[in-house]
Amino acid sequence: MPRKFGFAIAILMMSAAPAMAGVSICGDMPVAPDLPTAKEIAQQPPAKAEAAKHQAFLDVVGWQKQVKNYRNCLEAAQKEDKRASVAAQQNGGDDVDAQVTKLNADINEGDVRYNASVVTEQKLAGEFGDISKAYCSRSDVNKSTCPK
Repeated sequence: MPRKFGFAIAILMMSAAPAMAGVSICGDMPVAPDLPTAKEIAQQPPAKAEAAKHQAFLDVVGWQKQVKNYRNCLEAAQKEDKRASVAAQQNGGDDVDAQVTKLNADINEGDVRYNASVVTEQKLAGEFGDISKAYCSRSDVNKSTCPK
């Protein structure tokens, strides 16, 4: 009987390990691309401006794919932290308050990180919109990618 109990404790500890890591297992938010400014797009020769606009588009889309994975990790870590918090409260124990406080701090940190990624994405979308406007307002460029 003691072996089964010890084994059960070991399994419980291993399954709780990811929750104890919190959102830190997700690492830092992917670094947002450095886009050219609208002024730079307006001043470049047409072919170079078109290439820069297209590269900015590719950079933003690539970053969005990375940040989607980052957000999925944050959501999974928060879900696990919430489960661990409920389990700790139900199971009781010596350090329940400390465990729940730590898990809630991790959950809140996940919210902050997620929201920061949304703000960064909105900023990038605005910057790309400015680039696109600057490009499309020119009379010497191919406007096939411009909104009608």
